[in-house]
Amino acid sequence: QFDTLPTNAGLKMTPQEVDVQSHLDIRRRFFSTGYNLRFFVDKKSSGKEFIEQEIYRPLGAYSVTRYGRLSLNLALPPIAGEKLVILDKDNILDPGTITVSRSLNSRRFYNVIKFSYDLSDDGTYQSILEVLDSTSLNQIGIDSTLNIASSGIRSDLGGSVLARRQGQHLLNRFKNAAYEVTVKVNFRAATQIQVGDIIVLKDEGNLQIANLDTGERDVGVKLFEVIDYKPDIKTGVGDLTLLS
Repeated sequence: QFDTLPTNAGLKMTPQEVDVQSHLDIRRRFFSTGYNLRFFVDKKSSGKEFIEQEIYRPLGAYSVTRYGRLSLNLALPPIAGEKLVILDKDNILDPGTITVSRSLNSRRFYNVIKFSYDLSDDGTYQSILEVLDSTSLNQIGIDSTLNIASSGIRSDLGGSVLARRQGQHLLNRFKNAAYEVTVKVNFRAATQIQVGDIIVLKDEGNLQIANLDTGERDVGVKLFEVIDYKPDIKTGVGDLTLLS
């Protein structure tokens, strides 16, 4: 179904190496109306770099590895799916080692998304679109710009609509500086989680997790995305990094 390139092109990957179902699910859930990109390729390039920079990045997606296969996820605020693991006092270990961090000088804070597209033959971009959040700019007083230069987005293919929509999605995730929480979980919880999963973090004061929105030591019930997962086969403990 997807092996449509000439025999001397492509990465020659099999369905055993690619998480095909996640690609189909994301297309069905978020890109049902469809977007077209058009590329002019005149030389060899790294397939991995091309896919990540020219296809995933303009669509607000990024690559992850799930169940040993190459997969992807979207830079959206966490959205609950069919499978939802709850992390709380019953499966989180060593609460004293939990850390919460937020920084404005990291890749977790952007309040301006700048798209450059309509690449011409001379290598210059003919169209520039900036999507910004004025509330974040005024309240925080710092502008942080994420630049996305795309050779595939074209105005005649609805490029401005795509750029504006994906820019708004990225702002919704990063305009107030997303923060990270690191936790250790027991074997039962660890075996149910993969990078890219959305989980529920529940703390009603027992775990003393800092709530950066209120300043209290009570994060309440919030959705987080798992962005890093390190299982320890010997101990059964899983180290997770969660992104708000």
